[in-house]
Amino acid sequence: MALTTLVHSPTLPQLSNSSILDSLLILSIFVPFIFLATYLVTAVRFHLTPLPNSKDGAKRLPSPPTLPYHLPYLGSAFSMATNAHTFYQYLYRRSLSSHHPIIGVRTGPLYSYFTTGSSNILTMFKNSRVMSTEEIFLEVNRSVGGLGSRDVKVFNDDESGPFAKPWDFLSHDGKGKEGAPRIWRAVHEAHMSVQSGKSLRALSEVFAKEFEWVLDSYDKEVIARRKDDWDTTSLYYGLFRNLMSTASTRALMGTKIFDYEPNVVTDFWEWFNGFLPLFFGMPRLFYPKVYAAKDRLDDGFIKMLKELEGRYEVVRTCDEPWIEDLGSRINRLRDEAHIDAGISLKGRAQLMVIFMIA
Repeated sequence: MALTTLVHSPTLPQLSNSSILDSLLILSIFVPFIFLATYLVTAVRFHLTPLPNSKDGAKRLPSPPTLPYHLPYLGSAFSMATNAHTFYQYLYRRSLSSHHPIIGVRTGPLYSYFTTGSSNILTMFKNSRVMSTEEIFLEVNRSVGGLGSRDVKVFNDDESGPFAKPWDFLSHDGKGKEGAPRIWRAVHEAHMSVQSGKSLRALSEVFAKEFEWVLDSYDKEVIARRKDDWDTTSLYYGLFRNLMSTASTRALMGTKIFDYEPNVVTDFWEWFNGFLPLFFGMPRLFYPKVYAAKDRLDDGFIKMLKELEGRYEVVRTCDEPWIEDLGSRINRLRDEAHIDAGISLKGRAQLMVIFMIA
């Protein structure tokens, strides 16, 4: 009896076919109207934004115009998610045609600025109170490299800057804020190590040697089979990009990573092609291959670093300009700075993946 009552009472209201059709008709009219109205409003605002005048001075410069969009709140997020490179080409053309050197882009809750040209980028860095090379570095490592909040905090806690002498508001005991290690300075010194003639020459010689090895080991029959299918530009670009990337990775990062991630170069380019979408926070749903490639790169470097743990002191104290385990001196000095600052094992691996862009 209870079951019968559950099934038959209360009676659910039935929607007629006519009411469903009426609702669909209203939606088919209302939704396109919202999209059209959103685009018209944003397009008018875009065209009414005055052009910047260098005589006005920085305080009187107008805010950059926002690129017109159809979707309320989402803005240009869908265009960026579906085809980021085509979207940025469109942005570039729109910037040239409108004579606006900087254009704002709305992607959901995020608001970004697009600009081209070294002078415009330098102007943004000079006039902005929040933009800095350190902030850009952290944002790239956070959004593109996946660096965790704990490791990001290590960098944020060091406010002493990359210079030899800490900033005035800091103690001069070699530490940053609240005794934090000077990781910015240590990484800067690692980068400066390659500026010397000896180190740079050694790195160049290793690259030339590794490139020769890659060329000799490459299957020449593959080129012969594909030559009839590819045009000349695609053939040589695809060929030399992969060959030179392999040689560069071996010279900069060492050869051990290829034991744990044999497809490190292929996965790097898969991940790097999604750099801009990742930077703007596009989720894994839209770029599963990019995220999967990044996961494989992280896992490969983590395995390599774990294998080094038992003999790391021997590796880090090696005075050779290049070794198989970690490659160049600059890579070893960077990793040493990360260890001394307390960066996690996963964070060290992620920072190495980002460094492959070099």
